[in-house]
Amino acid sequence: ENPVTNFISMSRMGFEMCERILTYQPVKKLLTSDVKFDLLIVEFFNSDCFLSLVQKYGMPYVGISASSTSPEKDARVGTPAELTYVSHHELPLDSHMSLSQRLWNIAYTSLVGMVRT
Repeated sequence: ENPVTNFISMSRMGFEMCERILTYQPVKKLLTSDVKFDLLIVEFFNSDCFLSLVQKYGMPYVGISASSTSPEKDARVGTPAELTYVSHHELPLDSHMSLSQRLWNIAYTSLVGMVRT
């Protein structure tokens, strides 16, 4: 699978997961309630769906991931991403990138960040 196909597949999966979660009756009930929380622990695998709860309830959150995180997720928690020498985890690149690979890494990471947020 090439990175673009992987990107499309993973994005579709994230959108479908978000739709299922937000239409799940217990979650819908939670979203319409006035309940208060001190902290939200969020899985950062493939969707920012749960960050809508952070916005709604105005609470802090802790992001966790069972896999490597991606630069667009790192930016949300303040981890710097040096895209000129750290490749996006979905790309078959290493730290010894050519100029064209570095540009592809930056472009791909930017596109993923815009679509998946």
